[in-house]
Amino acid sequence: MLMMTATRGWLYILAVALTIGIFAPKASAGQDDDRRTVVSITICGTDPGGSPSPNCNGAADTQQPVLSSDDPTQTINEIGVAGATDEHSSVFPPGYLRGNGDYLFFVASGFRPVNRDIGLMVLSGRGPDSKGQWSMKLADGYGDYGTAGRGVVFLAPVVQGRCPDKQDETFDLGYAAPGTLFRDPTSESQRLLMVYEGTNSCVGNPGGPKIHDSTSYETIGVATSLDGGRSWPRYATTSNFNSVDLPFANPTQGPHDPIGAMGTEVCTGNVCPAFVPDTYGRYRVLSPPLTLHSLYVANQMQGQVANSEPAAFLDDMRSDDERGDGWHGDGMYKDENLPYVYAVFTDIPGVDSANPLLPNGRDHDLMVARARLTRDGAPLTFYKWNGSAFSDAGEGGVGASILPDISFNTCGGPSQSRGQGSISYITETRQYILTFVCTSPGDPAGGINTGVHGAAWFYALSDDLSAVLYPGISI
Repeated sequence: MLMMTATRGWLYILAVALTIGIFAPKASAGQDDDRRTVVSITICGTDPGGSPSPNCNGAADTQQPVLSSDDPTQTINEIGVAGATDEHSSVFPPGYLRGNGDYLFFVASGFRPVNRDIGLMVLSGRGPDSKGQWSMKLADGYGDYGTAGRGVVFLAPVVQGRCPDKQDETFDLGYAAPGTLFRDPTSESQRLLMVYEGTNSCVGNPGGPKIHDSTSYETIGVATSLDGGRSWPRYATTSNFNSVDLPFANPTQGPHDPIGAMGTEVCTGNVCPAFVPDTYGRYRVLSPPLTLHSLYVANQMQGQVANSEPAAFLDDMRSDDERGDGWHGDGMYKDENLPYVYAVFTDIPGVDSANPLLPNGRDHDLMVARARLTRDGAPLTFYKWNGSAFSDAGEGGVGASILPDISFNTCGGPSQSRGQGSISYITETRQYILTFVCTSPGDPAGGINTGVHGAAWFYALSDDLSAVLYPGISI
């Protein structure tokens, strides 16, 4: 298993080894007593000679920055992929998208020599060398704008760090970056969907450079690509907005589209008009109960309000037998059994820290929402998990934390917080795994609140995402 991570904006790839053992729970009807399950996870390292750590089954953790394929003496960050990766990332294997010969990495970054504003950048790499180190370059056919230079394929409509001259409630006004990308299994085309974070930090800011960098309203959107991720929706020019060709954005005007834009209201990359279906676009799907509109009316932003840091998971991991009558057997789903997309995200309700809405004194925590795919690519409707069902509205619903408050050791104690979650599936044990970061005033393994804050990686396992049952287990 590979995991991408970033330390102070530098891109790394970690090798993760799963130890799978036999777990014998009390068997229910039809359940095998000797069920295999994950019993531990190891982040693989190497000794000074480059040999893998014990118990890593030959897998070597790079623990090295990713190099540039074009200039191996520099890292991919040093050649200008600044900030990679600012959010979550998605990786597609060779041949998966229109015959791409290398791995494709969709990351949240800018390209410093042209425009360092963070959006969606696409990198490619052939795989690790004999010591586990990766090299990457800007992917061919993605974000090449001729004389304008190389850069992002998806971006916010307004220059990062600036606010438009007129107040604008567009949800992804000044920041729009992935998230997770996945190919839509209900379509035989190259349709991709991207779950991304959109941010508006201009409440109470006059036009020009932002003066309140510590305030932001962060929500989660979905965007469509019809050509394997090469082009994505860009807000089109209107009577009030002059859309700027990628890889740049407008420094003084916003599109005034609070929940996004579809169909004729968007371009596809730099092609305008786009001549795309009405279902093609970029639109908001998850937002906090405290609305952006109310903050604009009050002309006052109170710190950070967010449904942010999304990572999506398409639950299409069931076997043909499990799909039963809902599966055609030819790779396509019947309408009544279309799969769900789950999005785990960080919730920040934006209340005063002395009077928090979340348990154990937290000002943020992990939540999850889901939406069922549609056959025609129509906009997705998400519902948040409220502690017993997926029934709270994605837009403005309260939701509930998905991890239990068990103990300090399991990151369930006072003053501990959970964030940066991501869901994957382990085929060998047929389990869903949630990885997340625990910020804690003391080492969770020691169980003692020392007041000294640090961060640790945690994981938790579930047999059924529809029930969101995550026991807390530490890495």
